[in-house]
Amino acid sequence: MKGRHTLQFGVDLRWEDETKRANNNFPATYNFAATQTSLPDSPNFPLWGSSFASFLLGNVNTFSESDVTGFHNIRTSYRAFYLQDDFKVTPKLTLNLGVRYDIPIPVTEKYDRLSTLDPSIANPGAGNLGGALVVAGTKYGPLIPNGPSLGRRQIADTRYYMWQPRFGFAYQLNRQTVLRGGYGLTYFRGGALTLMGPEISASYLAGFRNQLLLQSPDAGISPALQWDGTLPQVGPATPSLTFSNGQTIDFMGRDAGNAPYQSNWSLTVEREFPWQVAVEASYAGSKGTRIGANLENLDQVNPKWLSLGNDLNRDISCLTDGSCPLAIAAGVKLPYPGFKGPVSQALRPFPQYVGINSNVQETGNSTYHSFQLRVQKYYSQGVSLLVAYTASKNLTDTFYQFTSFNAVATDTYNRKLEKALAVDDQPQRLVASATYELPIGPGKRYLHPGGPAGKLVGGWNVAAIVNYFSGTPVQVSGGQPLPLYGGVSRPDLLSGSNPGAFSGGKFDPATSLYLNAAAFALPPPFNFGTSPLELPATRNFGVKNENFSLVKRTTIRESMNLEFRSEFFNIFNRTQFGAPNGNANDTQGFGRIGSQANLPRIIQFGLKLNW
Repeated sequence: MKGRHTLQFGVDLRWEDETKRANNNFPATYNFAATQTSLPDSPNFPLWGSSFASFLLGNVNTFSESDVTGFHNIRTSYRAFYLQDDFKVTPKLTLNLGVRYDIPIPVTEKYDRLSTLDPSIANPGAGNLGGALVVAGTKYGPLIPNGPSLGRRQIADTRYYMWQPRFGFAYQLNRQTVLRGGYGLTYFRGGALTLMGPEISASYLAGFRNQLLLQSPDAGISPALQWDGTLPQVGPATPSLTFSNGQTIDFMGRDAGNAPYQSNWSLTVEREFPWQVAVEASYAGSKGTRIGANLENLDQVNPKWLSLGNDLNRDISCLTDGSCPLAIAAGVKLPYPGFKGPVSQALRPFPQYVGINSNVQETGNSTYHSFQLRVQKYYSQGVSLLVAYTASKNLTDTFYQFTSFNAVATDTYNRKLEKALAVDDQPQRLVASATYELPIGPGKRYLHPGGPAGKLVGGWNVAAIVNYFSGTPVQVSGGQPLPLYGGVSRPDLLSGSNPGAFSGGKFDPATSLYLNAAAFALPPPFNFGTSPLELPATRNFGVKNENFSLVKRTTIRESMNLEFRSEFFNIFNRTQFGAPNGNANDTQGFGRIGSQANLPRIIQFGLKLNW
């Protein structure tokens, strides 16, 4: 402290290791399905059969095996420096000025056992198309053509620009009124900057772990192998540029060291009123950038090829036998000699892979705006009260904000389709709590007998907490799967139609529908639906919950009392229904609700001796 300044400064240094078993299916994993004991020529083929019967017969539907990799030793570190100055400019004005500087270090592996797709490296097993496996470190020779090594231990680059300014102020307008506000920018450790559990520790092992996957060759009719037959063996792995050809590969870009960040700002007015009542009104907002998401689908087919229709599903041999005239007319070619698969696979940006996992991408965004009102009566004369109300709107293109992984974007070429209300958006929230010490008993205003009667009459307290929230947006899906290797399909939302079928009153899940099936239609084949990810005007049931407690404290002596509690949760036994079935492909169940989202009334009693 010096003069009108209060300075705080420091450093935050961290080293983090995670040693985790890299194999979760050693020696092997067997899966048994009902279809091997069903009737393949029956319309009930997917419904009949028994997976346990398939197990008894030894009919394995899928078989996966990994060689012994041992442990994955993931490491990362973090350095930060900060400075804060609380500067009392005048008796009425205080400024809070600060800055923080972060240097998070992307992940490495103790023995350089990290691998990734490098889109810029030619793949000799795929006609030298771009996209090959590369590994961290220098153990496997210098960079191409002599080996798949990156020549560096970090796949992602360290970023050195993470300055985070903070500014705040407090100004006393008069004895009862204070104006506050501020802005701050905060970086988070995401992407390749955090250990992130299975997203990194169990991934990025191609070339260091051999995996074998056998599946039923005819969609579940025949087994992949017989339980009592000779089981295939998988040998040890050696990294190479072509190691992951024909498989799924993990991708970590050099920009995965870019940290997600959030800007926060607020403006608040506080006012003191008589009877120890304080009122606080605020505007608060935030903007999230580079939030962990899954919008980057590197191997999705460009939607322009949807014009090929059913030709997308035909085997690539159709280019020579002439059975896919639209693909031939569009100039579709064999991507590389020896390619096998459907036309849609050939049109992938990296046709040598069946999928690309971008587990450490930060591609999401969010915005949040809110009005917040808080009224509090501080404890006096046996009464305290707190009421908090928030009106807000939360928009995002990330399904669940600040999580490590989300569903694949419907179309990575048009990520605007993902922007919608957040799944947890609740525009109205009201929470109130109150306590009241009954004015009876010794030392109180009423009924203050002495002796045993006073012990019985005095010491009663009542309390209540109520919650009233708007419902969250309803999610819908449906339509034919598109052969683009993208996200889930959506139905068409018909113009001028009301997607909601319930307009109020008593809802009976046995007979009532919550969504209007007539407002939706399945899109034509090979077309995206027009429905948003979240219906903005149709919401799930809101929350109405009231909790009540009655407490009796009986003083035995100065340092000892007996406490009896009776607590009533959901005291009015309200039923909050769950989300409706939003799958438009389910013609029987669409719009119906089959779950309860809250618990019924719970009453509990307790007796406690305090000393």
